Amino acid sequence: MVAHTYIKILISWYNHDDRQLAGEETVKNMSEEDVLKLFDAPFWNHAYLCNALECKKHYNTIQKNIEHLIDPEKHSYFLEMFKIEEQPVDQPVLIDSHG
Repeated sequence: MVAHTYIKILISWYNHDDRQLAGEETVKNMSEEDVLKLFDAPFWNHAYLCNALECKKHYNTIQKNIEHLIDPEKHSYFLEMFKIEEQPVDQPVLIDSHG
């Protein structure tokens, strides 16, 4: 069987006061192309991309696709896009426990 590959888009937010991760959520209803267009990114390496949300256009576009209420006065926001490859269930995953 072939591994299943998909793209995950995630928003993470950090507290301004202590710079700790406050939460994260999967962004729904957005494609790779939507993200690249929103951040005016000419390309991505199909492995990982991270952009800070910095303007109302970013906030408004992302807000429509998440449940968390964006509050730039309390949090800094980052949008991550990355590829996930899942192993087929019928193939064993080798784990090196001596690592």
